[in-house]
Amino acid sequence: MKKIITLVLAGLLGCNSCTNSLKQPEVIPPLSKQESPVVYFPKVINNLSFVYDNLKREIPMCLEGLIIGNKVLVTDVKLPFIYISEADSASYEPMSCASQNYVGMVHNHIYDVSDYNCIPSKRDLERFENDPHAIVEAIVCKTNRKTDSAKIRTLIKTKK
Repeated sequence: MKKIITLVLAGLLGCNSCTNSLKQPEVIPPLSKQESPVVYFPKVINNLSFVYDNLKREIPMCLEGLIIGNKVLVTDVKLPFIYISEADSASYEPMSCASQNYVGMVHNHIYDVSDYNCIPSKRDLERFENDPHAIVEAIVCKTNRKTDSAKIRTLIKTKK
């Protein structure tokens, strides 16, 4: 049986090797004491902050990467075939994410001043749990294209 552990990560996770122009991430308090690292490459943060900055509708994107030891390295994002995109939901073709590097999905929640928009919906959790190939589910809650930063809540699947 699989267990979903909530992880909270933001931005580059303190990437020391990144350029000085990238800001340190904003950290959201963890929902769980168990944590496993997920690292977003700078290119991914740049893409997420560019696409999701001030966006008024939900857009799903495929996450690609690799697993090294107990770390998930998210190295790229890919836009799937999207059927519908609205302010609070989106529908896409899951097979358009199929690749040997697929690690999960990311989508945005429309930003508001509370942290409520960074909480996964029941639909988000069900889709994640039912995706046998997804290890990571990420929600982008706030972005800033000028500083290449993103506030991200990340869920990770582990085996029980």
